[in-house]
Amino acid sequence: MGYTDVMGPSSPRRLLAISIWGSVALTVGVCSFGIRLTMRQYQDTQGILLDAERRATTPHRAALESHLQTLEDRALARLAGSSGTPRDLEAVQHEFPIFRVPFFIFEDGRISAPSLRPATSGRTWADDEPPPIVYLNAVRKVHSQGDLAGKRIALQSVHERDELAPRWRVRALTQLAAAYRREKQPREAARTYERIFADFHAILPTLAWPTLLQLCLVEAETSGDLKEGDRATTAIRRGLEHLSIPERATTLSEEEFFLRHCRALIERPDLAITDDVAGAVRRAEVALSAERMSHSALESARDLIRSTSAPNGVDDGSHLLATRFRNRLIPVVWRNVRAGAAARTHRTVAVGFLIDPPPLIAELGRWLDSNVPDADLRVFSTDAPGPEVVPLLPLSGDLGFATLGKDARSWEDTLGGARRPFILAAVLIGGLGLILIVGLLFLHRSVRREMLLARMKTEFVANVSHELKTPLALIRLCSETLELDRLRDQDQRKNYYEIITRESERLTHLIGNVLNFASIEAGKKTYTLAPRDLAPLLEETSEAYFLKFRDRGFECSHDIPSELPRVLADEEAVAQALINLMQNAVRYSDAEKSVVVRATTDGSSVRISVQDRGIGISPEDRTRIWEDYYRTGSARALGTRGSGLGLSLVKHILQAHGGDVELVSRLGEGSEFTLILPVTGDTITEVHDEVEDPRHRG
Repeated sequence: MGYTDVMGPSSPRRLLAISIWGSVALTVGVCSFGIRLTMRQYQDTQGILLDAERRATTPHRAALESHLQTLEDRALARLAGSSGTPRDLEAVQHEFPIFRVPFFIFEDGRISAPSLRPATSGRTWADDEPPPIVYLNAVRKVHSQGDLAGKRIALQSVHERDELAPRWRVRALTQLAAAYRREKQPREAARTYERIFADFHAILPTLAWPTLLQLCLVEAETSGDLKEGDRATTAIRRGLEHLSIPERATTLSEEEFFLRHCRALIERPDLAITDDVAGAVRRAEVALSAERMSHSALESARDLIRSTSAPNGVDDGSHLLATRFRNRLIPVVWRNVRAGAAARTHRTVAVGFLIDPPPLIAELGRWLDSNVPDADLRVFSTDAPGPEVVPLLPLSGDLGFATLGKDARSWEDTLGGARRPFILAAVLIGGLGLILIVGLLFLHRSVRREMLLARMKTEFVANVSHELKTPLALIRLCSETLELDRLRDQDQRKNYYEIITRESERLTHLIGNVLNFASIEAGKKTYTLAPRDLAPLLEETSEAYFLKFRDRGFECSHDIPSELPRVLADEEAVAQALINLMQNAVRYSDAEKSVVVRATTDGSSVRISVQDRGIGISPEDRTRIWEDYYRTGSARALGTRGSGLGLSLVKHILQAHGGDVELVSRLGEGSEFTLILPVTGDTITEVHDEVEDPRHRG
């Protein structure tokens, strides 16, 4: 049975809780709002700084664009004044390394760019002189119905004719190898390809058909059919060596076909093509892709130039076309020309060159470092800025493929310095709010404890008043009866005298507890500790109270040895502690009435225990029963009266003696309190009340 608040919703306790928690909520809201505003400013700092950096970068961007325009004008002027020969074009590219593939576009749509090979070949084997009759007959036999032996004899006869041109003999062997492959004889086909490379290796690079790349590929595929990885690797390597020759006569389509099929062979796990060959194929594919992109960009530029060129007059302004090929940007710069040596000689429509963005961006970065060293700016590709830079401004107009940015580390240092005050403000707001909330909660806890203590004191006064009223009423009743001489029986008189004595002792004990507690609260309680054997005191005190307890129907017993080790103790205080425990045992026993007092020793301490079979103490109450004025709910439900000071005094007395109190209890089965006093020497000591006030515990 707990306390009941009879004051209604407006009680001080409820008002206190509402005010404290309302203040906490208000503090949390204000601090959250302040932190949110601060973090909003923290985020806005980046935008403000970016805007300032962009304004400061604008002049540098203009200077960079002017520098690039100057380079373009010089390169185009140099190109327009050249004769268009390969040597002149190479000289222009050497003079301006950031520009590559200088080109001429003619009125008929032709593109002259000597550094680029044709995308597709315009030649076929029919462009040669007419084939010999013997070769034609052999080819007809190969494509007719017949056995392989007859076809082999016909083709070998062509190969063995020394008077025939070597290209016809090579073609005859190529037809024979193809026939072997169709007839599922890859071994014979492989031998035939070996004979071709052995007998005609000198002329193979000059043939229009079969080309060297075609022969290398079919030899590698034949070796793949035989699952001979080493031979396939050798064939692929031979083709790659041919691709590394700058003056090779192959076309982009031929090379793409060769590399694509080589990739398929490399991916076959049963061939185990070596890593160096696989890497060489990948590098060749990258280079070939760049050439294909260049062709695509030039064709786009040609179509645009032919549709926009002024038929009459001269357009000497430079133009830029940014085309994309497979998601990569290929800028093309050109100038329309209708005059000059190149125009007069070749009827040139336009001259120009391609721009490779990475080298150009590197050149612009070097120019920035040389001319604006303190700006800490970088030039990078707009498509892939990377994590090491912060984009600021893209170059204007046709130069949008490049962007000016700031070094990421420098930017983070600047941004961090600008944001530091906001971080500090947010931390201070949060810390101040946390301190205020903790203070409010501490205040709530302290005031609540004080209110609870005041309430317990009020209940204590009521309980003590009742405890005083009952024995005083009995004493007065018995005294008046005896004074009026209304009792004639001597036994009745004796009974009344015993009641007066018992109630007086009860008053004495109650008043003693109150006085002792008052002394403790005032800090004036003094204990005289001397070496004592407590066995006689324990036996005498327990026997004296057992007489009264037995009259109330209790079974009382003690187990106290005749001697105990000497301890420093104040006998009156120890006796009071023992009496308080025994009276609690009697007061809080219900059906089973039993009190047992024991005294034992373990050599280092004397243990005095009082055991009952009463109502017990719940786990949540075991830490609070030592508090001043505290009484458990089960004790109040039992209807017994008490001051709530007994166990608090017991705890204080044992602490003053340097000992402690142990409790073992189970709800509904009883409790056992044990006083533990340390065994000590023979020195007499006065101990003043320096024990912590129980109200300040926890």
